[in-house]
Amino acid sequence: MPWPTTAGVVIVSIVYMRSLFSFGASKEMPMAIAGSGHWLEMLRRKTLANNSRIAIAVSASLTPLAIYWLVTGTFLPFVLIAVALTSAMVTLALHQRRLFEQAAAGQVYTFLGLGLMLTLADSRIADIGMAIALMGPVLASLLGRSALRRHSWTMVVAVVALGTIAAIFGVVGAPPSSDSLAVASAIIFLVSVGLVIHTANRINTAYEVYDKSRVTAYRHLIEHVQDAVIRFSNNGEVLLASRSSEILFGCRRYELTSSGLSERMYVMDRPVYLTAFADANQSGEMRNIEVRMRQVKPTRRHPALHLG
Repeated sequence: MPWPTTAGVVIVSIVYMRSLFSFGASKEMPMAIAGSGHWLEMLRRKTLANNSRIAIAVSASLTPLAIYWLVTGTFLPFVLIAVALTSAMVTLALHQRRLFEQAAAGQVYTFLGLGLMLTLADSRIADIGMAIALMGPVLASLLGRSALRRHSWTMVVAVVALGTIAAIFGVVGAPPSSDSLAVASAIIFLVSVGLVIHTANRINTAYEVYDKSRVTAYRHLIEHVQDAVIRFSNNGEVLLASRSSEILFGCRRYELTSSGLSERMYVMDRPVYLTAFADANQSGEMRNIEVRMRQVKPTRRHPALHLG
């Protein structure tokens, strides 16, 4: 196709986006979404409180049964439920005092402690106690910081080691009336799994809402910047074009999808553009080049084009 006489020299800023929502056309975007990180932290804290309240409710409802077990001579199930109830109350108190990291650590260490007690009480190497202990690092990965995650995995290794030693050398074994212990173990395991699922669901929902809010903010901003902004995927597919791009190219933005953009670029300038795009994609650094673009409906104004 012959090159039309109407063309303009466009300064193209190619920016490789490591995040879906950062772009080079404007500095307003980080300011617009800066509060979203705080919102996620608030949701994490609320989830911590909900976990403690759920544990308090379940443990309190099981307290009469635990007292019955204690009266009938089964000591360990009573201890397990008492520890769970006490820990839940303490972590909720820590949360109310705004000691959020300590509250998260308390919930993780409760899983590990309950798992250790059940592991030592069972003469088998693989038991439900180890499964409960493994819930600790999972919860830490959802609610804790990096230090808590590392510590939780270290403690899991210790629980497994102690349980193995106890099983091999017969240091401890299942106490009498083990049926009640089995019931208590099953309840604690189900509650721990339920808390982890509840936490994962809350965090996942939070990030879905967070992503949608950032997309909305991103779209709102690029619709109001003067420079044209075009968003690409890693393979070069046009994902999004701002309203200003219609002024620059003199066409509707949907016409830029697929090969629409490259068809408007002067043939001799395409290698330079593709090279700059590949370099930016690989290095993550900005590239500035000049290319000639065809305008369907020529205008006197030639805004800069920012490609993300």
